[in-house]
Amino acid sequence: MKLGILGTGMIVKDLLSTVNKLPFKSLAILGTQQTEEETRDLACRHNINDIYFDYQDLLDSDVDTIYVALPNHLHFPVRPYKMVNMSLSKSPSPPVWMSYKNCSAWRLSGS
Repeated sequence: MKLGILGTGMIVKDLLSTVNKLPFKSLAILGTQQTEEETRDLACRHNINDIYFDYQDLLDSDVDTIYVALPNHLHFPVRPYKMVNMSLSKSPSPPVWMSYKNCSAWRLSGS
């Protein structure tokens, strides 16, 4: 898995504290102009070679999975243009691109 991480907050720091125990092919991190110093520091401390400050550049890279570690109010604007049908959990869940309406129908169908 080639993981792209959005954010630099507490959740990202928790993930990065265990990242060496997980079989990622590569890691990339996306920061903002406001978090540039912190983004570069995290990348340096955790051997992340790919650092982005533009979401589209991250999407255009070879990253195949994106971990959205942003506050909930920022989740909606961050939508990948690549549609990926995968779940990182073992529990049944709808494909990540389903709308709320379709998600409700999916749950009712027992899929």
